[in-house]
Amino acid sequence: MCIFRTTWFCGGKWLRTWGRPVAPLTGVLALLAGCNDGVTTYRSEAAGNPGLQLYAPDAALNGSNLALIRNDPFPGDPAGLAIIAVMNANNPMRLYRFAPAPQPDWTGYTVILAFGQSPVGNKSLCQNTTLPTRPMPPGQTAIVADLCYGPQLITEVSGHSAAVNGPDDPRFAALVGGVLEDLFARREPHYPHGVPRDLPFRL
Repeated sequence: MCIFRTTWFCGGKWLRTWGRPVAPLTGVLALLAGCNDGVTTYRSEAAGNPGLQLYAPDAALNGSNLALIRNDPFPGDPAGLAIIAVMNANNPMRLYRFAPAPQPDWTGYTVILAFGQSPVGNKSLCQNTTLPTRPMPPGQTAIVADLCYGPQLITEVSGHSAAVNGPDDPRFAALVGGVLEDLFARREPHYPHGVPRDLPFRL
């Protein structure tokens, strides 16, 4: 059974819905119809490694995490340093640290952030960091982030927003922040037994 959760940013608030693959998408599209600052993130509770999802969010706090940027669309930031700065400033409670190269306190975890939509096929960016992503939809900025331990995929989250102007665009900060919050969220205790009746709203 696949349960998906979708979060989106609208009117200055983060909201979340749950359901089967079609149900959340239908609800989100209806709710986003009146939202002009939307950032949507999408995470499958079935993807990745359920066991590692239980403790990786805590283990990744114990040092710096390697950040690899792929398909950087910003010509003024060829090394992705501005993007990594956005990651450091926009993650859960700013508790996670990211670096472009392994540091002495590297936790062993890597976040691969690629611009575009999720790759086609059954391989992840953890297994092949050069795996091509699908093109971004017109008028949008789309990213996919994999949390990896070596070649092992722990969690994958994708997100999109209206097209951003650069790494200093507030919409990009909201997009990265939403993706990282879902990427480091602990595995929901309801999965795989069912969708929770009360849909939590995250403010």
